[in-house]
Amino acid sequence: MAQREQLFEEQQRFRQTWLMLLLVFVFGGTNALLLWGCYVQLVQGRLWGDTPMGDTGLIVVTAVMLVAGVAISVWFYLMCLETRVFPDRLAVRFRGLLIDRELFWHDIEAFEAVSYRPILEFGGWGVRGFGANRAYNISGNRGVRLHLKGGKRLLLGSQRADALEQAIARASAREPGLQAKDAQE
Repeated sequence: MAQREQLFEEQQRFRQTWLMLLLVFVFGGTNALLLWGCYVQLVQGRLWGDTPMGDTGLIVVTAVMLVAGVAISVWFYLMCLETRVFPDRLAVRFRGLLIDRELFWHDIEAFEAVSYRPILEFGGWGVRGFGANRAYNISGNRGVRLHLKGGKRLLLGSQRADALEQAIARASAREPGLQAKDAQE
């Protein structure tokens, strides 16, 4: 589909200090321990642990954990939630998770900028939710909740929720809020 005039664009990445520290602690600590075990068993010639594995097993486990730690850390670093508003649609892409959705204005019944509780409502950040209530978010507690046809809801986390809401209103020629949903509930 041709990329016409873009009314809004936002890219968000996982850059939270706590997440980076968690990755360093989990993978760094595990790998440091395994590398120490390799040193003790392979260089010093002493068996490492109460029930030590063979040298080959220790090398394989250490190598797999090193590769996994680097791969998962790079994956989190490269992951990106992209939200774009065009005159005819809303495009959402969660790079790194193979999410690529286009929602046309006739698919959206209502929308509103909201504050939400990511952990209590969705179990955290990322691609979250259950059944008809989903969320795509990276950080924070602000976003735009979309009420879709068929009773589904999609929350798009945004560091610029009010600007996203305004862009959707401008593109869809509708006012934000629950006009269509209020009558049903």
